[in-house]
Amino acid sequence: MIVREDGTVLGSTGGGSGEATVIREAIEAIRNDRGTAVTIDMFADETTAEGMVCGGTMNILIEPLQKAHDQEWLEALTRETDSGHEALLIRRSVGPDWSSGASRMEVRSVEGERIWPPNESTAGTDETGTISLDFAGIAGQDLSIQTPDGQDFSIVIERVKPARRLIIIGGGHIGAVLCRFAHDLDFHVTVVDDRSEFTGENRFSTGTRVLHGDYGRLLNDISGGADVCFALVSRGYRVDVEALRAILGKECAYLGMIGSRRRVATVKRILAKEGFSTARLQSVRGPIGLSIGAETPAEIAVSILAEIISVLRKRCG
Repeated sequence: MIVREDGTVLGSTGGGSGEATVIREAIEAIRNDRGTAVTIDMFADETTAEGMVCGGTMNILIEPLQKAHDQEWLEALTRETDSGHEALLIRRSVGPDWSSGASRMEVRSVEGERIWPPNESTAGTDETGTISLDFAGIAGQDLSIQTPDGQDFSIVIERVKPARRLIIIGGGHIGAVLCRFAHDLDFHVTVVDDRSEFTGENRFSTGTRVLHGDYGRLLNDISGGADVCFALVSRGYRVDVEALRAILGKECAYLGMIGSRRRVATVKRILAKEGFSTARLQSVRGPIGLSIGAETPAEIAVSILAEIISVLRKRCG
């Protein structure tokens, strides 16, 4: 979660009174230019005004960002995830715990190769063999470590995944709303359409990649991947066939197609005759979206994103 000095936030630690405490501590950390660690108790008495009775505790590390220094590791982390790779963000305390309010940052690949800083060691593995850690294996844990020469420190490793990508085929009414909602869910969105009137720069949310031209050619140039989702919300089955010819050979997390069962069956029958396997065609979800009785473009967009999230969270097959 990012907290600004005026108290506005981006992201969340879970809401409620616990998050309010984190925001207050973060503002104080910004003003003092000094980090801190906060423990939130969620075993409060249920009779208290804002008692948190969820159970458990949250340990929150709060660090002010310093423009010059932090920009370097943020850029290194962004380059790695923008290239489609997971990365490890490693924080090592200065001293045995987080009470000093200072930490050293490091960015590594999931294999443990150091990405930033390039010429020094700040975490647990270095060229001198001081100590060796399975970085990916301990991601998400707050560990206290002692080196062979008696130095104590704490280390936290966060596994950072690439942003999820949503490729929308068709920039019509549903595509435009789907794009807007997907941005709110932190997808990187690309819209593909061969009609100039549906690819105007003001039609979609800021940050959308809009491609105008031949569907097959444009989609051939878009890479697939384990974090990529394709949503076909085009104007007709001929576009679906052209698009699927380019998509079916790619790895993806989700592939859905709008239209009636008859339209979906027609498209699959055409592609089966062209040699696409039954297994691959069965991976195309259609009609697209969860069955929630959606009728309007906005409702249909909600149903599509609900199905995509369900698939990504492995809640439906």
